[in-house]
Amino acid sequence: MAQLKLDTAFSDNFGGGASASGSKSESKTGWSLGVGGEYDLNARWAIRGEYLYANYGSMDAQSVVKNPSYPSLSNVLSNSIDFVTHTYSLAVMYRFP
Repeated sequence: MAQLKLDTAFSDNFGGGASASGSKSESKTGWSLGVGGEYDLNARWAIRGEYLYANYGSMDAQSVVKNPSYPSLSNVLSNSIDFVTHTYSLAVMYRFP
């Protein structure tokens, strides 16, 4: 499970400075898949590596673009993100007697 927050900002310096901003927050559930391994270097030392892929789906947000020079005109700006992570880890371990 992950808490996602999408903050958007848009500004345009052409035609009077149109701008928009928006924010959306969602709790998403996802899935993950991983693989890893460990190798003993000797009786005390070992190394370990892991890879984890996680996918929490997508989230959409919208904001209204307004231009102060043309207040009667506005447009909806749609934003979308796909939230995917790739995690790599490497560890060196020592075993105490």
